[in-house]
Amino acid sequence: MSNHLRVQCPGCEHIFVPEFNASIQEMDECRPNDRSSVRAWYQLAPKERIVLALMAEAHTNEEIANIVGWRGVSPNTVARNYVAKIFNKLGCNRRAEAILYVADHPVLRKMLADELREFRTTHTATEVSSE
Repeated sequence: MSNHLRVQCPGCEHIFVPEFNASIQEMDECRPNDRSSVRAWYQLAPKERIVLALMAEAHTNEEIANIVGWRGVSPNTVARNYVAKIFNKLGCNRRAEAILYVADHPVLRKMLADELREFRTTHTATEVSSE
């Protein structure tokens, strides 16, 4: 049996979404723009997804750098590397556009929230175990 969930969107092909069965099943309906949500999800690298999720929570680059705690990540690195790549992949020019993109794509928003929740759980567990 496949680990993929098949989602039927009105007026579009089936979408196969690995690892997000519960997230997708919780959605009341699947909108046509959910295909672009899934496409955006796979275009973004895992760290870019975390940065985008934190951007959607209105964190600044400095706050994001402090939250993620990745080695060598400064506010400038967040802006130059992660945010710039996110803008390019989503077709945005400004932070507000990227945040609106997330707001307008409920499946992407849910997937980002789940990934961020998992990151925070893992990040906190790692901090506690290293002390």
